Amino acid sequence: MSSMKCPKCGHANKRNSEECSGCGVIFAKLEMQIEKNKWEKEKRRQEALERVEKSKLIIENAILTGDWSKVPKEKIKQALSRIIVTTSFDVPGGRTVRAVDIISAEVALGMNFAQEWFTSLSDTFGGRSKTTQSVLQDGRKKAVEELRFEALKLGANAVTGINLNYSQFSGKNKSMLFVVAYGTAVIVMRKVKKNVLISQKS
Repeated sequence: MSSMKCPKCGHANKRNSEECSGCGVIFAKLEMQIEKNKWEKEKRRQEALERVEKSKLIIENAILTGDWSKVPKEKIKQALSRIIVTTSFDVPGGRTVRAVDIISAEVALGMNFAQEWFTSLSDTFGGRSKTTQSVLQDGRKKAVEELRFEALKLGANAVTGINLNYSQFSGKNKSMLFVVAYGTAVIVMRKVKKNVLISQKS
């Protein structure tokens, strides 16, 4: 005699049984619940896609108009996180299809006299100056983030050949650390199948 497995517990039941003899679940109700779960999952997926598309339209409109004042900071942050940055001239797994422009970003950071004095002691007696290292790291992160934003404003999805330059100017017991980052804003397509390219934005 043919049998049917319970979708919930896997117990073998007689065909056309109304409920599982193993776990007691009613098949009609279970089927309705499964269909409901599928529907809710698909609904959430569609809503997520709509949010993504809406976010893309907002960003694309800002790129076209140059007006970023109406774009929520969270959406800008999400868009920036998708911008690829690399010191090499190629993006692994992708192909550069267009070089948009050379871009740069400048960040100025203040360092007071006390920081310089402690740094000089560290240099004299050996060791590392955590204060200076922290300032340098902060400057690098901010410069790269600004570089991402410059690429985003041009509609690019990656920055290749990134280079960082540091310089310091002092005077009147004060000094400024300047970090300059530059690279090439490009549009990269990633390879999915042979002879098929998909934009890295997707």
